[in-house]
Amino acid sequence: MSSTAKYLIAQHISDLFRQEPRNLGILVLKDSKIAARFLGEVDGEMDKRKLKSFQYPDIYLQWVRSWRDDMA
Repeated sequence: MSSTAKYLIAQHISDLFRQEPRNLGILVLKDSKIAARFLGEVDGEMDKRKLKSFQYPDIYLQWVRSWRDDMA
């Protein structure tokens, strides 16, 4: 019997009136294992050069670390 994967897409909406979400990451759960990839990650490491469009990149990095800690 094959198991199916469940996934969540993490999005951010900076302007609630315009309703233009930006995908920040994806989390996948399959067979009690979880994997994730977030915007700015390259080979498991964060590349701050990819976060130039963020107004507060350090807060985003803290948010990613929080998700990683929760998954561990």
